[in-house]
Amino acid sequence: MSRISEVLERAKEIEPIAVKNGATIVSFADAMTLANADMVEGKSDLGMRAYNPDGTIARSKARFVAINVDSYFANRYKVKSKKMYVVTDYRAIKEQNTGKCYIKNVPCYVFYRDENGKLAIEKVMTVSDSEFISEFTNTLNNKTMAELLPLIAQFGTEVTSSELPI
Repeated sequence: MSRISEVLERAKEIEPIAVKNGATIVSFADAMTLANADMVEGKSDLGMRAYNPDGTIARSKARFVAINVDSYFANRYKVKSKKMYVVTDYRAIKEQNTGKCYIKNVPCYVFYRDENGKLAIEKVMTVSDSEFISEFTNTLNNKTMAELLPLIAQFGTEVTSSELPI
């Protein structure tokens, strides 16, 4: 009985990395703990799945999603003139140690602190592949990237819908 209570206690202590489309995003180890807790509590639904007419599964009944946290938060950065330049392009980061990059201009987010001391994105720009390889040699920890990713997700220009213009 104590093992069951341990599983339930550990599941309560798990903090999700993010919540997307109603699914909790967690690490692989945390996903196993949550799955075990769901089985103990009887929340696991092993019944019939809903299918599309072509035979594919219509929807997932997953309540949480397991990810590789280090891949999710992969980044390289540099600081210049009180601004932080952050690259999150996973492929460019993985190829950086080879001295080559798959694209000539790597997308980069420019962060600064506003007058209230809060982090904000100034703009998105590109840096050359040679600059990325030689100057973006630092990485931010996962806790810091957890703060930055929501800002990146919210950043962008408003797009308006219109009728056919021609």
